[in-house]
Amino acid sequence: MCKPGGKGCESCSAQTDCGADDVCTVLSGCTWAAGESYDITIESVTFPEKDAAGAAWDAFGGLPDPKVCVQDDTKVLGCTATKSDTTSAWFFDGNVVTATLWSTSKLCVSVYDVDAVSDDYADGSCWNSWLKLVKSGGYSGYLYKGLVQVGFTIEPSF
Repeated sequence: MCKPGGKGCESCSAQTDCGADDVCTVLSGCTWAAGESYDITIESVTFPEKDAAGAAWDAFGGLPDPKVCVQDDTKVLGCTATKSDTTSAWFFDGNVVTATLWSTSKLCVSVYDVDAVSDDYADGSCWNSWLKLVKSGGYSGYLYKGLVQVGFTIEPSF
């Protein structure tokens, strides 16, 4: 789909080849970004050995059991599998979330320590400008509180 009443469908080889409101796709060239489908792939998460209060993540001194979830403005779109007793986890097991994102959408990533009784929220971030994430290929770094690091890619799935 080309941008209505404007530029679009120019050939491209990188996200930087397209205009501010467009994304580069393999099949369509530069295409209007809003209202399209994107694949968000969670790659990694890293926890500190202790939580923000300096305590162990689990009862009796256990390490965290990380799970990462992707949300938009209204709902959870998908979560990774839980990795047990580790401060660093790589997700190679199909952790792709596909989401339709609009120009007003937020993209949020939340990280939890999964426990038997309840999942403890560890850290998270939301991006109002998800298109900047697409243009840069994703994100790798600390989340809002500066406690947990996460790495993910985001790319057009169309």
